[in-house]
Amino acid sequence: MTISWHSDPSRVDWDQLSEFYRIAPLGDKSAHELQLVFGNSRFTCFAHDGDRLVGAGRAVTDGLDFSYICDVAVHPRFQGQGLGKRIVRTLMEQSEGHKKIILYANPGKEAFYAKLGFKMMNTAMAIFRDDAAAMRAGFVREAPDHGTDSLRNLDAKHRRFVEERNWQRHQSPKNLVMALVGEAGELTEHFQWLSQEASKRLDAEKKQAVAKEMADVLIYLTRLAGELDIDLVAAAHEKCDENDRKYPKEEFQGEYRRPDQYKRRIFRILLPFEKFSLI
Repeated sequence: MTISWHSDPSRVDWDQLSEFYRIAPLGDKSAHELQLVFGNSRFTCFAHDGDRLVGAGRAVTDGLDFSYICDVAVHPRFQGQGLGKRIVRTLMEQSEGHKKIILYANPGKEAFYAKLGFKMMNTAMAIFRDDAAAMRAGFVREAPDHGTDSLRNLDAKHRRFVEERNWQRHQSPKNLVMALVGEAGELTEHFQWLSQEASKRLDAEKKQAVAKEMADVLIYLTRLAGELDIDLVAAAHEKCDENDRKYPKEEFQGEYRRPDQYKRRIFRILLPFEKFSLI
C-alpha cells in the first residue's frame, strides 16, 4: 500500500468523496455540498491509495483567532493504520499560529483526539439545523439550568457572591472547614431521631429543607476545593478507584469492614493450620 498525500481540492472526485463519507460513516453529504465546503476551507488534506480516495479532512479558519478542524474521515478498509492521526496532525500544523484549534468529535472518538493534545471544553455550545438528529447522534444535549452540572460553575457563582460583599478575608480553608462541619451538623439534625425507614420517606417540606442543607454543604465543599486548588471531581474519581482496589467485591460481599479487620480475620482462620503444619 502506497498512500499519496495532497491538499488540492481540484484533484478530488467529489462523487467518490460523497460515497466515501457515506460508508465511513459520516452521513449523507452530496458531491455539490462537499465541493462547496472543502472549496471554502482554508486548509485541506487528502489521502489516496492509487486513484482511490481513502482519507480527507479540512479546517476553517479566520487566519488568527481560531481554526476549526472538521469532516475528518478515513475509509473503513484503511482505518487503524494511522491515516486519521496524520490528517489531523497535518491540519494542526497548517493551523499553527492560531490562538485555538477546535473540533467536535464523533461520540466515542474523544480518546483518539485526546491523544493528539485536544482537551474537553466546558462551555462549548452549538445550534444544529437538525437539532433532533444531533441529539440522537449524541453531539449535543439540553443545556442545564444555571450550569447546575458543573462544580466549577457553582464555585464561580458563590465566589462572585463573596467578592461582591468583600467577604474574601473570611474564606480561609480553616474557616470554610468549620462552616462545612456546621452545615453538616444542621443536615444531621433532620435525621437525628428518625428510624431507618422514616429517613427514606421524607415529606415534601422536609425534603426541601434537607435539600437546602445539602446545598450549603456542597457550596462550602466546592469553595474549599477552590481555595486549595483541588479538582474535586478528579479527586472523587481517584478515591472511587482507590476504594475499588481496597475493597475487592469478591471479598466484601454484603458486609462492610475495614481491610485490616479482614486481614486479622484471615490470620485467625489460618493460624491453627499454620501451627499444625509446623509440627
